Amino acid sequence: YALNKPTHKTHIQKTDSSTWIFHHNLGYEVNIEVLDENNNPILGYTRVDSNNFNTITLTWSTPVRGKIIAS
Repeated sequence: YALNKPTHKTHIQKTDSSTWIFHHNLGYEVNIEVLDENNNPILGYTRVDSNNFNTITLTWSTPVRGKIIAS
């Protein structure tokens, strides 16, 4: 096992986009928190795909920016 293995990762989406792809590389199915630039929760993504244990994709009906915290 790896010492000091990260327990969470953050993806920052700096430009407005209707598709966010997050390569977190945590190696398991993660829980996510999606926040705007002021750290307020964002709701309204239309789809979340856990592509595998290392990547997720969020799809929005309109382009947005913010961040995802995976844990």
